[in-house]
Amino acid sequence: MPCHLSVRIALASVLIALLSCSDTGRGGGAAEGTDTVESDLSKWRVLLQQDPSNLDLRLRLAEGYSISRRTQDALSTLTDGIRADSGLTVLWNARASVLALAGDTAAGIGDLERSLRLDPGQTSQWLELGFLHAGRGDAEAEAIAGRLLREHPDAETRLQSWYLMGILFGNRGQTAEAIRAFDSCIVIRYSFLDAHIEKGILLQAVRQHREALAAFRMASAIDKSNADAWHWQGASLEALGEREAAAEAYARALALDTTLRAARKGLERTAGRIRDGK
Repeated sequence: MPCHLSVRIALASVLIALLSCSDTGRGGGAAEGTDTVESDLSKWRVLLQQDPSNLDLRLRLAEGYSISRRTQDALSTLTDGIRADSGLTVLWNARASVLALAGDTAAGIGDLERSLRLDPGQTSQWLELGFLHAGRGDAEAEAIAGRLLREHPDAETRLQSWYLMGILFGNRGQTAEAIRAFDSCIVIRYSFLDAHIEKGILLQAVRQHREALAAFRMASAIDKSNADAWHWQGASLEALGEREAAAEAYARALALDTTLRAARKGLERTAGRIRDGK
């Protein structure tokens, strides 16, 4: 089973990090109502026209567009900045993240490669390049992870490199190798939630439901507010025939995230079978 969940999380987090590097901070405008967002975007556009060299402002405007799902406007804002100064890695990195989140993985890879040619010492961008390759099952992801493991002994880089390997092997269908990679993450940091969830998903896919349930329960123990962990607990319990417990887990997931359709369907399905059984 492809590990798309983790890749999506990784890309979303890097977009936030890249587009939040301005000295003025993220602010609250983009998280508020539509009128406030549009007002902020309009204000930032005018200010950027007056001061096109203001990098912080350009990144803030691109962030606002991206959060508002105006992808082309975000890309245009960043592209204009790149045309003015193609040596700024932060602009290449930000555009790569917008492209990747929009589904243009190849273009995102191209921008990250350009950024890394300018500054090969960007460890986090090597990781993001690896994640983009891992989403496609490319061998380049394994090469990147292996080099980072050799050259960077710090725990965080090792953790993310093993996680990258797990994503790659999962997307290739190499379940045993992927589980070993996620286990390596857990050894480095037992509280690494995503490794437990991804390991459980892989175990669930090969019908090792009790082992999968143990992984999801550990994820919930680490973070009781994680809706995905509760949803997957429900899936494992349902597969084991424990309908009442499955329904309870699905309900917990929905209480935490009402938009989780898989949990809603699972709750409806198990509740219906419980009624039929009675």
